[in-house]
Amino acid sequence: MRYSLLVILLISLLTVLTVFVTAQENTTQAMLRFETVTVTDPSETDKEMSIDYAVVLPANWNSEEAYPTLLAFPPGPQTREMVLAGLEGYWAEEAVSRNWVVISPETPNDTLFFQGNEQLIPNFLEKISTTYRFEGDKVHVGGLSNGGRSSFTVASEYSELIHSITAIPGFLNEENIEAFEAIAHLPINMYVGETDTPWVNAMQETLALLKTSGAEHVSFEIVNGQGHVIRNLSGQTLFDWLEASHEKSMALQKQIEQEEGKD
Repeated sequence: MRYSLLVILLISLLTVLTVFVTAQENTTQAMLRFETVTVTDPSETDKEMSIDYAVVLPANWNSEEAYPTLLAFPPGPQTREMVLAGLEGYWAEEAVSRNWVVISPETPNDTLFFQGNEQLIPNFLEKISTTYRFEGDKVHVGGLSNGGRSSFTVASEYSELIHSITAIPGFLNEENIEAFEAIAHLPINMYVGETDTPWVNAMQETLALLKTSGAEHVSFEIVNGQGHVIRNLSGQTLFDWLEASHEKSMALQKQIEQEEGKD
């Protein structure tokens, strides 16, 4: 792609670290717990490694019930600090009020979830699904900055596990059109700040390739007056879209199952 990945990575790291370190951890921690799961790394001959992750649960969560679930990838270096920042900034409070589960993993090493560690996600979801049941046996993916990029990458490689994609901001850094075709059927929600020029350019290119691939359910907004961190985007707005996408995905899944049952 024509934009500088180095510039984009530097902007995402410096801006996110500067702004999100002020997250109110006490508020977030009252809603969540941290857990650890052991997964296998397919790139290392099934070497085992541990992933720490945060879980945000509804007040009356029942382990026997399935819930709409968001897999929220954190921004920046995808550490615990960034997990807390993303949850506090956008996801946690609204998820609790709407009866959603949010899972947010930390990277287990220095590799991000769009630079190799995306390979860990299928086994990660399989392991945690024994405790947290996903409605429709799929998750929504969403994230901020590098979390948005992770969401696109994971969805493009494992679309059978995904209900929808939300990127705030985020893009798919792929030249292969097949990666865009793999997610063309999914609802996709993209936000980028007006002054965040490198990311605006990257996301416009992603949008064009999605449309070329036949994507019909894509929402793209350049938010006036905002930079890399979009400060005026509410959890209510995000979850309004997520709930609408969830209903569409579940209805489509039911229709497919009914058609397969007729064969």
